[in-house]
Amino acid sequence: MSKNKFSNADSKTILNAIAAAEQMSSGEIRVFVENRCPAKIDEHVIKVFKRLRMHHTLERNAVLIYLAMESRQFAIFGDRGIHEKLGIQFWTKEAAELHRQFSEGHLLEGVCGAIQDVGEVLKKHFPHQKTQGNQLSDDIAYGKN
Repeated sequence: MSKNKFSNADSKTILNAIAAAEQMSSGEIRVFVENRCPAKIDEHVIKVFKRLRMHHTLERNAVLIYLAMESRQFAIFGDRGIHEKLGIQFWTKEAAELHRQFSEGHLLEGVCGAIQDVGEVLKKHFPHQKTQGNQLSDDIAYGKN
């Protein structure tokens, strides 16, 4: 894997995890990767979330997994609909697990585990709707830096 991109095999694994998670719910999950976070991470993640138009889902239940590879930063950000259902405890637990996985050098496992965990809570609170298709791209988004 280069500094800011996953290998083709790792990308496919992540995309399969997203597809599996989204099949269970009406929620949307995106992964965004760049080398460095150019600003305060909390503010930057919200800008990325909006740039990817993730706040336009019908139930406001999109989740962004943000990774800044070179600066070794990450964040998980859930839109208003899912955050209201889960509260800060879920996001704190997921961030701690991601940190543990990343610290042990398990980046792919950490990302896929977070996707699976998010998919499970989305399934519980936002079950799959047959009439509702995929609202956002599942592709991994990459920053310019």
